[in-house]
Parts: sequence; structure tokens; C-alpha cells
Amino acid sequence: MPNNVKIFFNIWEWIYILEAVVVGAGMGGLVSSALLAKAGWKVTVLERNHYPGGCAGTFAYQGYRFDAGATLAGGFYPGGPMHQLGEALDISWDIHPVEPAMVVHLTKEQKVYCWADSLRWQQERRQHFGENAEPFWRWQERTAAGLWSFAECNPNWPPQSWVEVNTLGRKGLKWLGQGGLSQLGLFTAVRQTVGDKIDKIERSKSSSAQADSLDKLRQFIDAQLLIAAQCPAEEALALYGAAALELARRGVGCLRGGIGGMAEALVEMIQRSGGVVEYGSEASQVRSEKGRPIAVETAQGTSIPADLVLLNLPPNDAVSMLDTGLQAAWKPWWIEKALSRREIKVPNDGWGAFMVYIGLDGSVVPDTFPLAHQVLRPESLEGHGLFLTLSPPWDPSRAPSRCRALTMSTHTELEPWWTARRQGKDVYERRKHQYTEQMLDAAEQVIPGLRSAVKVILAGSPVTYQRFTGRSKGWVGGYRQNCLTRLWGPRITDQLWLVGDSIFPGQSTAAVAMGAMRVVEVILQRLS
Repeated sequence: MPNNVKIFFNIWEWIYILEAVVVGAGMGGLVSSALLAKAGWKVTVLERNHYPGGCAGTFAYQGYRFDAGATLAGGFYPGGPMHQLGEALDISWDIHPVEPAMVVHLTKEQKVYCWADSLRWQQERRQHFGENAEPFWRWQERTAAGLWSFAECNPNWPPQSWVEVNTLGRKGLKWLGQGGLSQLGLFTAVRQTVGDKIDKIERSKSSSAQADSLDKLRQFIDAQLLIAAQCPAEEALALYGAAALELARRGVGCLRGGIGGMAEALVEMIQRSGGVVEYGSEASQVRSEKGRPIAVETAQGTSIPADLVLLNLPPNDAVSMLDTGLQAAWKPWWIEKALSRREIKVPNDGWGAFMVYIGLDGSVVPDTFPLAHQVLRPESLEGHGLFLTLSPPWDPSRAPSRCRALTMSTHTELEPWWTARRQGKDVYERRKHQYTEQMLDAAEQVIPGLRSAVKVILAGSPVTYQRFTGRSKGWVGGYRQNCLTRLWGPRITDQLWLVGDSIFPGQSTAAVAMGAMRVVEVILQRLS
């Protein structure tokens, strides 16, 4: 096709495709919506809930503001994804650094403070894990630095066309030339897990004291990776695991008003740019003609015209929303087929979360008390751990006077909750009560006197997550990062895209934002 004809069609498509509908006001949906609205698109965001943020939202209950899922935010460091996003959208994030990022309670007596400050972290890890573990940490830090610099280039992974293969190759070569991982180190790491790296150290241990320290190291790494990669060290890919372990060390923070402050700032940006966010509006089907989306229908009976649709949904929920024409058009490119035999369904190894939200008398928690804690309890709870986060004392919007908001979570299997629900309300409520009591027992290790300080308590299971987020079976957290090909390519068709934690680079608010920025970049490039 002659260049002048190509230019004509590109200009015509740019003029014509003005209406974008985004399904879901989670971080992926809001980031992509804000960027498209800033670029001049007419954007409509459909959100079934009555507040934004999805799994990274903040809800109000009896005078408290509780973080629904995610509690700490990362990626705000200079040059980081949230810093880049803020500059692109002229948003000044009201973020307050948290230091230490968290405290990991290996036992009742042994606590590991995860400092962002590199010198303090080196001293802390040597104290708990010994000098023998230092080769592991040096590998982890070196690898993480390289991988994060690569991820910030928005690589096209997995590639979905020969053009993207070429682009990925060019970005990869440029990254290697700028000091990325050596090719030998890269290809070796691709074949290994984080557990392999720990095993290499353990083979060199020479005393019972060193063996005990390395056992503690594995417990610590397993707990951290369960949060960041959804699987323990023996499963987690070395490359992904190294980068995931760096999240806390790159700095995390609290937003005024809760984690949902990010979503609220993005909604405000969308509205300032002429976009619309419709709450209580549940998308039911994407309708098409000749393989192109033309409208999104809602359960409330409205139809919103669409030339471009972005689905902030896992693939299994996305495909169920497409009409037969679009389902037929969703055909993975041959590289995707060769790399993976995935089915579009909730993965059998997918995790849910059990949450407990507590409003408590703040007198039991000193103002200088660290905000985030991970408690390891291998004798109870499926995830063998509890993660809890307190609202900061400097934020009076989170709780009534002299009170604090506390969010607690643990990993849980999905199907037992649905089995209990099918068996009846009494069975389901007993299971919720049992989990709540176990989590309160574990939390007392961190906050003595917690039970007596409770003023408000609310629990949520995977059943709750499905009701409020629309994610089938309440699956949250994304795929286990034990295979390079588990994440999906974002493009379904040229006018229909996925965003969220199912596309590269995966879970966490920073990673989801990076994935959405990549999608919008590609969409705008295709229309330029």
C-alpha cells in the first residue's frame, strides 16, 4: 500500500475512533482510561461497584476507611512506573513513604525488618541469615536491577505479531547494551527457580548454626514470594522472583485516605479530561459486527457505543463477556500457542484471599509502631501466613478520633469456600468465623491486646470478592509466577484489549499500571 494511502487511512481511523469503553475501574482500567482521555479520546468507564480501585480500592464502613485488598503502594521512586504515570497525567500523588516497608515475624521472638535503606537492610539480613546468604542477596539485587530496568522499557511480552517480536528484540538488545544481565546469566536464570538459587547456598553450609540461618532464609523468601509471586521459592521463576523480592526495598508508601487514593486521583483526571466513570454499571456483553466491537451492553439495560474496548478483567471473565463473533476472533498468535497450552479459565492453582477489617482503639498501638507486618504461622492457615497493615496515625480520614483501621489478609483456596456456601449459610458462616479467629490469634502476636481493642470487625472471603469485583470464584492476585508464558498478551483484536494483572508484568499496583501504560502506548502507536 502506498505511503500516502496508509497515511490517509491512519488519519481517518484516528478521527473516527473516538469512543473508548473501559470495563472495570480497577487500576488497569483507570490508568488506561486516564491516558486515553488525556490523549483526547471520549472515554466511558463502567464499574459495577460504587467506588473505584477494585482490589486496590478503599471502602467506608462505620466511620472507617478500609483498604479492600492491596494496602501498600510501590513504584513511586524517581523514574519508577507511578512516578512516570504521575508526570504523564500531571498528578501529584499524596504518597508518604513507609519505613520499614514491613516487619516479617519469623517466630514470636525473631523479627526481620525490611528496610528500603540499603545499608540498614544489609545489616538486618546479615544478622538474621548470616554471611553465607550474601551471595544470594547479591544475585537477587543485581538481577532485580536489570529486570526492573527492562520492565520499565514496556517490553511486548508475550509478543503477538512479528512486529512485536522485532520490537522486543530491539528493546532487549538495547537493554543488554546498557548494562542489563549478561546473556549467559539471563539464559541460566530463565531455566531456574529462586529455590535453585537458595539450594546452591545450602550445599555450601558447614555448621548447624549456618543451616538454621539458611532455613530461616527459605522461610522468609517463601513468605515474601507468596505475596509478590503467588508461589514459594521452589516454584517461583528466578527472574520474576528476584524482581518481586525487590518491591519492598524500592520503597513503599501509604496514600492519604488509603490505597484507593490512587484510583480517586485517576478518576478525577479522567473527569477533568471529559471522560465519564459510571458506578453501579455492570457490563454484561461486548457486542460486535464483522469482528469489531460496536457497543458494550450493561446489566442495567443500557448500550454504550464503542470503537475501542478495554477489559480490566482476567481472561476467563473477559471471554464470557464477548459475543460469539468476538470469541471466534480471539485466536492467540502462533507463538502464544507454541509457548502455552492454557485454557481460558480460573487456574486450578489460583489463590483467593480471606480478609478481616478491624476498627480498633488506637491506644494499643504506639504512633511509632511499624504499619505493615507479615506473621508466619505454618501450623495454621493455608497460606501459612498473615499480612496486616495499620492505617497511619497521621491520617485522621481513615478512622474516628483515637482509633485506627486495620486490614488483615491471608491466602486461601477458592473451592472450599464455594462448597461451604452451597452447603448452606450456617456452614459458610462457621468457616468465616473459624478463619477470623485464627487470624486474630496470629495478629495478637503483633498487637498484644488486639481483641479487647476491637470496635468494628468485618470479614470477607472469595465469595465476597466475586460479589464486589466480579472476578470469577473470587480469584485474586494473578497467576503463580512459575512459568514465563502464564501471562497473556493484551491484544484480543485491534479494537479489543486486556489490561490488569493477567498481562505482563503481572500483579501489584505498580505492575498493573505499567501493563496499562504499555497497552495505551501500543494503541496510540497503531493509530499514529
